[in-house]
Amino acid sequence: MEYILKNSNCTAVVKTLGGELCSFKDSSGKEYLWQSDPKYWPGCAPVLFPIVGALINETIKFDDKPYTIQKHGHARKVEYDVIEAIENKIVLENTYTDETLAHYPYKYKLTVTQTLNDNGFTTEYCVKNVDTVPMIFCLGAHPGFNCPLDGGDFSDYTLVFNKEETPEVYNTDTKSILSFENPIHLMHNKRIPLSHSLFDNDAFIFRKINSDEIKLVNEATGKGLSLSFTGFEALGIWSPPSIKAPFVCIEPWCGLPAIYGESGEFNDKPFAVTLQPGQTYTTSYTMTVI
Repeated sequence: MEYILKNSNCTAVVKTLGGELCSFKDSSGKEYLWQSDPKYWPGCAPVLFPIVGALINETIKFDDKPYTIQKHGHARKVEYDVIEAIENKIVLENTYTDETLAHYPYKYKLTVTQTLNDNGFTTEYCVKNVDTVPMIFCLGAHPGFNCPLDGGDFSDYTLVFNKEETPEVYNTDTKSILSFENPIHLMHNKRIPLSHSLFDNDAFIFRKINSDEIKLVNEATGKGLSLSFTGFEALGIWSPPSIKAPFVCIEPWCGLPAIYGESGEFNDKPFAVTLQPGQTYTTSYTMTVI
């Protein structure tokens, strides 16, 4: 089911399947979110939980017991209950089931709140441990933004970071597995000029992110959008390789994909979050038109 959010400046559409924001238009009717064309990528802004990225052979161990989890986890593919729906906000909730316990052995409650702002939107995630034991998880955002936004070409746009970052980033491979053996250097004066060739080897990953705001801007016009976020430790940037897709994903994460040479134990995943029984973890990102 879809819900429409409105205010005097913009509109958005939210799906209960996946709790996903699937459209955001400004006052002129311009669409900012990628529209799920399966020719390139069927997603839009999926919720990544309880993993981000892929696992080696789709397998991870909890206390030495193996479990199978598909890429990016199950939360993007399940129906959410609507807890609250008003003109500019919707609160959706997904809880564990016997089926999720077969793949991820913890009882959880995941709340996704989508809020329409004056000139953008905020997506907030809240994970609660409703189990009797500590739970560990990864959590990530995966919004895709149309690029170009104002005519021109993909290569007219630049990612601008608000803090200094290490120049070294790392590619995932064709299996979406991460290696730290061959870093590449992309950052220059807090900027990464976009080109389709950047993604020839799939996504590139910041192992640790300092910035809490990234702008996607047309350098000639200064127009575009900003993505600000809190509570995330790593960052993925992705556009599909080899097909010149007209969008780019900016993905703040708690956690990383599988890394070649890792132990295979979830407890060893970098930036994974551990919650004691009854505890919650809240994080969010906000897109603003510029």
